[in-house]
Formats: sequence, C-alpha cells, structure tokens
Amino acid sequence: MRESSVKAFEDLRARSRQPLAQMGRFSPSVLRSTPVDQLDLSAEIRSDQATFLSLDNGKVQAFRGSNA
Repeated sequence: MRESSVKAFEDLRARSRQPLAQMGRFSPSVLRSTPVDQLDLSAEIRSDQATFLSLDNGKVQAFRGSNA
C-alpha cells in the first residue's frame, strides 16, 4: 500500500467478536483539517446548557446538561 501512495486505510478487526472497523495510516497528514472542515462558531457555556452559534449560517444548537 505504501508503494501505491496509500495514506490511510480501513479494515475490520480480526479479533473482535463484533464487527469493528479500524483505521490505519501511513502518513500523519491524513489527520490534518482542511479549511472545508472548519466552521466559525461562537459558544456560550453555562452550568445548565452549552449553546453554539454558527457564524457561517446563523444556525443555533443548544445542549442541555444532564443535571438541568
């Protein structure tokens, strides 16, 4: 695979009792983000809730804590 310039691969673990995919890599470059993977966010964190505002599209997502 290295000779064919493969940077990452996925296969099934042979010793797992349940189907479990694993990823292998030949190059650390596969773990780097690209600008396409990034969003501009604004976050507000409180004791009962975390709220995220996407500055790209204005969408708001709130997550309430388990103690709320």
